[in-house]
Amino acid sequence: MVNKSSATSRQGLPLGWVRGLPDYVSALRFSPDGRLLAAATLAGMVVVLESDSGEVRYQLDGHAGGALTLDWSPDGQFLATGGQDGGVCIVKSDTGVTLASIEVSSAWVEHVAWSPDSRYLGVAAGKVARFFSQVGSVAGEVKEHASTVTSLLWLP
Repeated sequence: MVNKSSATSRQGLPLGWVRGLPDYVSALRFSPDGRLLAAATLAGMVVVLESDSGEVRYQLDGHAGGALTLDWSPDGQFLATGGQDGGVCIVKSDTGVTLASIEVSSAWVEHVAWSPDSRYLGVAAGKVARFFSQVGSVAGEVKEHASTVTSLLWLP
């Protein structure tokens, strides 16, 4: 990490810090309160940083073949990640302690999205959408769409 507090970006925006990661970033999300920033990498690792300093809060082993997606629960209690291994990991957002490791599909997990009340996690893998509780229990499934599920969105 390099502190760049007096430097500016190409667009003229002030740079607070720069953090090197082990591979390309495939997904990047701030926690609901803005204090943490999670980065999923194609190396598979997921890194959670303090957003004000760029210091690493914790790292997750992530997903073999690459981590592709992540989402914070709206209440800020959970972080879910998905990847090319067909799995999903749910962790406590403040500590990174794993609550559930779920084998979802043989297809890549390309999208994860928490419900507005933070009770359920939607997961898209190939042509299937599955829904899980905060601790990984199956809550529902929509089987075999005509084509790949390309997005997930919950209605409020």
